[in-house]
Amino acid sequence: MPIRLPLILIILLSMTGCALLPTRDASPDKTSSQKVERSSSTASKERNATNDAKIDSNLDKPAPRKAEQDLSDGIKEYQNGNYVAAKKYIGNALNIGLSLKSDQISAHKYLAFIYCVSERKKLCEEEFKHILVLDPKFELSATEAGHPSWGPVFRSMKKQQQSVKKP
Repeated sequence: MPIRLPLILIILLSMTGCALLPTRDASPDKTSSQKVERSSSTASKERNATNDAKIDSNLDKPAPRKAEQDLSDGIKEYQNGNYVAAKKYIGNALNIGLSLKSDQISAHKYLAFIYCVSERKKLCEEEFKHILVLDPKFELSATEAGHPSWGPVFRSMKKQQQSVKKP
């Protein structure tokens, strides 16, 4: 007898679950199938319209070019202390051709920083010269200007540029 009680409970519970599920007629009428087709067709059209709108809005946003992406990757590598990888990415960005002057300046600035901390003073100076050709009024931020490696080199290059300007 003790085995029958759990078995009866299991059967009753399983039948209760079945009673809650909606039943479907084995032979659907044409109107219900037409309704299903129409509703799925309408849903499909709505999804396509939504996707088209997303695609259209993305067309307004230019994809980052390879040069700009390399510059961004180079700056990230620099910030993580990976100067070799940073130099590679940033150099590649300059070789490909950065469109914006501000990006070119940024690329040369980070290369100058890399060269200065690597004790490659001549290359550091060359990068600062590139910057000052692009923007003679360029200034480092207060924090950057106070850095012991590249601050003095930049000030020296700035002073040299100003002395060349004066007749």
